[in-house]
Amino acid sequence: MIRRRVHSNQSLRTLIAKGSLNDVAGFIGPEVFRTKEQLVRCCLEDIVMGKLHGLLIGLDVCSTLHMDVSLDELGWCIDQIMAANPGYLMALPTRIDPMLGYLTTGYQDHVHIREAFGFKVNDRMWQFFQELGVIDATGKPTEHFGDPAWVYLQFWKELDGVFVSTVPNVIRLKTQSVDREDYILHPVSGEHLSDDSRVLIQRLREQGEQSDTQIVISEGLNTLAVRDGDQLISLVRQLRKELAGSGFRVAPTNVVVDAGRVRAGYRIGEQLFEGRKGRFTILHVIGERPGSGHHTLSIYMAVADGDVWSEPDKVDHNITKVVSGIAVTALTPDLAAIEAAKILRRV
Repeated sequence: MIRRRVHSNQSLRTLIAKGSLNDVAGFIGPEVFRTKEQLVRCCLEDIVMGKLHGLLIGLDVCSTLHMDVSLDELGWCIDQIMAANPGYLMALPTRIDPMLGYLTTGYQDHVHIREAFGFKVNDRMWQFFQELGVIDATGKPTEHFGDPAWVYLQFWKELDGVFVSTVPNVIRLKTQSVDREDYILHPVSGEHLSDDSRVLIQRLREQGEQSDTQIVISEGLNTLAVRDGDQLISLVRQLRKELAGSGFRVAPTNVVVDAGRVRAGYRIGEQLFEGRKGRFTILHVIGERPGSGHHTLSIYMAVADGDVWSEPDKVDHNITKVVSGIAVTALTPDLAAIEAAKILRRV
């Protein structure tokens, strides 16, 4: 998001409270307008109407491939429009949307706009860039600026012992990932447990013959989702409450897996439930979707008979249900637990 320096944070919050919208003017194509000048006029008219209605209006200055507007001309359009001060601009890493196939604003255009018009990055976003290490304290790009691999890796950090100790009745396991880079670059390493962890799971099996459901917790791609306040503990607590009244016998132990991917839960289920009679369930709570602005968890729910769990790799995504987008700022933990229990009862 970009805005003029003259906008205070309070005025920005006021605009957002009144409502916001995004105009994708050029996406309709030449059925509405054909030239670069007409595109500029359309965007300017929408900015005016948005402001007259007290709305925070943003733009996706764009054109379809069958319009008579080139990439260079699209840049010209952006320069004509920004003096009208739209609330924000949409953008993609390149100027071409690979999914919808149209020309749009690129990230590099934002850099040019800030320099040409005196705009600045939203304060919270600028702080976020500094926390990622791509911008230094003086606002200058660091050596990691423009390095997507570096940025991606910042979202995955190891769970520390202090946090794990706050999870009740916990047993801590590890996958075969050596470190976070191994976890990111070699996904299979996060799908299988270390030898020591397999020993611990075998002990858990011997202690839990009366249980048919196991809760597994992994930080996944988003450690922040697991560690954000008490949303994880609230989710697990509510899950247990909902399932207790639904006929599920949930093991008292919470299994926390360092560097775990979704399939690590399936491997745990194979070891816990193979050869047993009846139906058994793995509930894998995992951090996902880093960078969305919400520290979201998902619950992957795999239910299968003991003979199915006995076959290596038989239980997989194709028989798994999921509740995603769980966060105190999105689908709240209490509601997510209710939804998960509802799905499991149907299964």
